[in-house]
Formats: sequence, structure tokens, C-alpha cells
Amino acid sequence: RRHGLRADIIDYRATTGGATETPVDSPIVRASLAACRAHGIADPGPFGLQGACDLVHFNGIGARGVVVGPGNIAAAHKPDEFVPEAEFLTSSLIYRDIALAMLRDEAR
Repeated sequence: RRHGLRADIIDYRATTGGATETPVDSPIVRASLAACRAHGIADPGPFGLQGACDLVHFNGIGARGVVVGPGNIAAAHKPDEFVPEAEFLTSSLIYRDIALAMLRDEAR
């Protein structure tokens, strides 16, 4: 309201569901691994993630995705959750590069 915006919640879906897996040879996985390596992540994976995330909803409609993010999972979802500033900045560059790679791939 303070900024003149309004949003309505039209649906709610709990982040539950079965496991998701994106094939390692898919464009989004290749782009993500390349972007991570380009920004100094020595061992970007791929790894499995045990936990819930919104990827299950996207996978449910046929979209493919990956979970990429800064910080330590041990600090996630805690009252004092934090992400080191350098990791936050690096992650923004990784996200940018993934998006650019996917846009280039789509243009072909």
C-alpha cells in the first residue's frame, strides 16, 4: 500500500510433493554448472537437496529447474539466518549468467 501496489493471493499450494530431478544433461543444469564455475565455485555439483522447495510446483507443470543459492543450508530457516555479502553478490552474477545462457539457448 505504501508504494501504491496491490496484490491478491489467488491460490495457495504447500511446498510438498514428491522428489524432483532434472536430468544432468538438460540446458538449465549445464548453464547453472557453467555459471557457478565461471564465478569461482570449485565444486558446484550437481548434488541432491533433501528438503522442500518451490521447484516441485514448476516441475509439476513440465518446467525444469535447479536449486542454486548462496549461504549454508545449516543456517537456513533459522531466526538468525544470514548469507555472507560476498556470496550474495556472487549469486546475483550466477543468476544473471544462467538467465543469459538460457535466453541464448532459447534463441537458437
